[in-house]
Amino acid sequence: MKLLAKSLLIIIAIACAHLTAKAEEKSYTLRNNRWSVRIIPTQLGVWGKPFNINQEFMLAQPASAPEKIEDLKAGKDRLSWRIPLKSLTVEMFLAGPELSVRFTTQREQALDWPMSGTERRVRAITFPQNEGLYIPAQDAFWLRQ
Repeated sequence: MKLLAKSLLIIIAIACAHLTAKAEEKSYTLRNNRWSVRIIPTQLGVWGKPFNINQEFMLAQPASAPEKIEDLKAGKDRLSWRIPLKSLTVEMFLAGPELSVRFTTQREQALDWPMSGTERRVRAITFPQNEGLYIPAQDAFWLRQ
């Protein structure tokens, strides 16, 4: 009887762990009157879909391994969360035709994001640092960087 109870407990624990992993990979969709953006916070994956197009396109390729997240706050046009292992706070919000992304951290670190260049329908990325950069998505120089 004790062996059966332990076996059931192990099976329940495995099932719950599987459900937790799946819940962490959940996507959230931000919407406004111009477009919708689907985000997987645990992997920093982002897809966009303007309202006049039937299919979404990848803006940022999701990381291969999901991160543990905390303090997720979701609204119609805004999403924020923390990645505790990286001491990183992520905020994404829609403002008209723009998706704004803000990363905040208290320590110096490197972050390879967005991973892009694989979606052929994306023509360019705008990087708003200093006077801004317009980066063609298929430009060989930028793909090597």
